[in-house]
Amino acid sequence: MQLFGEYMIVYYYPLQTKVKGNKKGDAYPSVRALNSCLRLAKASSRDTIMRITDVVNDYDLLSHYTLARPPVISIEEPDKIKNGATSDTIPGKYWPACITTKSPNIYRATYDYLCDAENHTYTPGFLKIFGLTADFSTKNFSYAYQPSENGRYGLDNFLYATLNMSYTARGKWIKKLFMVDRPITVNTYVE
Repeated sequence: MQLFGEYMIVYYYPLQTKVKGNKKGDAYPSVRALNSCLRLAKASSRDTIMRITDVVNDYDLLSHYTLARPPVISIEEPDKIKNGATSDTIPGKYWPACITTKSPNIYRATYDYLCDAENHTYTPGFLKIFGLTADFSTKNFSYAYQPSENGRYGLDNFLYATLNMSYTARGKWIKKLFMVDRPITVNTYVE
């Protein structure tokens, strides 16, 4: 199975605490447009290709568009970058936890959420309980900002965010949901 999806998503994050007409639900993603195709390859050499036009569909589970959201907290430049370096790496237990770079045009911070996992693989226990076992091998978030004079970054100078995630889903409910007998590999890139 191969799924390709383009989502146009809208978030509303007011920079002020009180904005007329703002509701808490506005901070969650709202899909405005969808362009999605699904290809199912069967063992009998027959392929099925379909275009998905409904915003809510059975394959939203694999899209992960809700994970790519603007930062809700502000971050600060590491001391090395404040002292003039163009990049800094903050180590994790096994892998780099955060890599930051700064140029005159952009400040980037990339976080590896599996840096403390042995063999760079993590299986959430709560998914196992529900028969949705998934082994995560990549989970990186990257945030880009306009450079700031004071070294603090938040929504006021936020440019874009990306998510890169890979996992192997091998739980019994995943196999039933997608009508397969083998584990499926999911590679996600959200910008």
